[in-house]
Order: sequence, then C-alpha cells, then structure tokens
Amino acid sequence: MTTEEDKHKLDEAFASIEGGNYKENKGQFWDATNDFFKARNLLNELATPPSDDLDNSAEGATARVEETANRDAVNTTEQDKIRFLYRQQAHEYYYRARQALVKTLQQESDKDRDEQSKNENYEYQSHSLSDDQAQERLILFASLF
Repeated sequence: MTTEEDKHKLDEAFASIEGGNYKENKGQFWDATNDFFKARNLLNELATPPSDDLDNSAEGATARVEETANRDAVNTTEQDKIRFLYRQQAHEYYYRARQALVKTLQQESDKDRDEQSKNENYEYQSHSLSDDQAQERLILFASLF
C-alpha cells in the first residue's frame, strides 16, 4: 500500500469517526453504528502490514513467529508502533459500533412498545424496512456480534 492510500484511508477513518460522533449525539444510532464500523475496518486495514511485506513460505512464517517472539518494545520499529496504535483504535471503534447498535435496538424497541400501547394496529419499525435496509442491518448485526 502506498503512502497516498494510507493517507486516504486515514482521512476516511477520521471522517467516519466524526460522522459517527455527530450522529450518535443526534440519536441517529443506526447511522453512527455504520460510521464507527467503517472507521474500525479502515483502521484495521491500516494496522495490517501490506501482503508484499510478508514472506508466505513456511520458512517465512517460522521466521515471523521467531521474530515476534524475540522482539521487545525497545526494538519495535516505528511502523510496528503505528500499526499497533491503529489496531488499538480499531478495537475502540468496534466497541463504539457495538454500543451504538445496542442503543439503537433499545431505542427502536422502546418506541415500538410505546406505540403499540397507544395503537394496537401499530406496525413495528422493523416490519416497515425495505429488503435492502433489512439486509444491511442483518449484515451489520452479524459483523458486530
């Protein structure tokens, strides 16, 4: 991956985080979940070494295991430290995406319960989703849990 690709992904991740924070503050938890999950995926990509940096032979795999086992914090390269930070942030936004999803499910459940008590013919929010919306929610839920 080139530096330009990294910069673009980082810019996208920051935009997704900002969007997620804004939408979460507005109570738009489905959209916040999507943004946080997108940020998580981008940060995860930035945390992963490019495949051309890896020797996929058995000897290369053994060497990587030995190198990892013998490496201490003092000898960690700057790029490894940066990848570690990206990975930590990816975990943080995975957690934030899950929290936002739980909030939106609770919010919709509460609204459905309240509306059902007022109107026995009320159609649950989840029943009024388009097939695409339902599929998107299913994929997001399965990806997070």
